[in-house]
Amino acid sequence: MFFKKNCPNCGNKNPEDAPTCARCGAPFELRTAKILEAIKDYDEAIRLNPQSAEAYYKRGFFYQSQDYVERAIEDFDKAIRIDSQFTKAYGNRAYAYLNKKQYDLAIADCTKAINLDPNDAVACLNRGVAHKLQDDKAKAT
Repeated sequence: MFFKKNCPNCGNKNPEDAPTCARCGAPFELRTAKILEAIKDYDEAIRLNPQSAEAYYKRGFFYQSQDYVERAIEDFDKAIRIDSQFTKAYGNRAYAYLNKKQYDLAIADCTKAINLDPNDAVACLNRGVAHKLQDDKAKAT
């Protein structure tokens, strides 16, 4: 089930086996057919408006939820190129980099997200996690 899964959007744990994240509302798991349908919808949205940072971000989010990390990173990259102030895109790309054990890239994206939104607790947490995984305990706190 969903118990103890991390939210693919914000990293929040799911201790109560809920279908959606209590912090950000993202689904913990969707049926693959629905995700593929959503990705196709965002493919069409991008075809109609290739300058939609939001469409790239959301498609990347769905790719990431299915562990298509490289595709997710590509879409987050595109969203950031279109809108360099897109905090969520930096945060989700950082999470993807954490999963790939590319901690320096994750730290850089978390730092950018924090600079854009100093109240982004998830970016702060993920940056600390990346520092800890690099055995830099002083910066992890």
